[in-house]
Amino acid sequence: MTTTLATMTNADPRFYTLLGPYLARRDVHRQVGGPIYDDDNKTWIIATDNGAVTGFIGIRSQGGVVAESCYLVDENDTDLLALLIRAALACVAPTPVRATVRHARAAVYTSAGFTEAGRTNGFAKLVHPGTTPSPTPAT
Repeated sequence: MTTTLATMTNADPRFYTLLGPYLARRDVHRQVGGPIYDDDNKTWIIATDNGAVTGFIGIRSQGGVVAESCYLVDENDTDLLALLIRAALACVAPTPVRATVRHARAAVYTSAGFTEAGRTNGFAKLVHPGTTPSPTPAT
């Protein structure tokens, strides 16, 4: 598998071709924990393999930086999840980042330097101090 990462906003001509099919799908919303919005102030990191989307994560500014809307075609691909998290952190470093993720994914975020700041029934609220992340290993 050869993973390529692209960073873009919804103004990029490729955006809706790549992510459009994922924005309103119920299975995507179930995995992420809610609907995904294509807000103008959001930057997306999209992982592809031979042109096919394998996952993505959104980053937006709202009272600080929030990493959200992380989806994986193979929801158990923790290596891809870690790659997307590291790419998101690198994109905004050294700014602190918040994320709210399903409990099953929290360990991958804490391995990337996030700490748990709270919990709800289904989600962990995480914060990253904003230090420069370690280099992303080649995939």
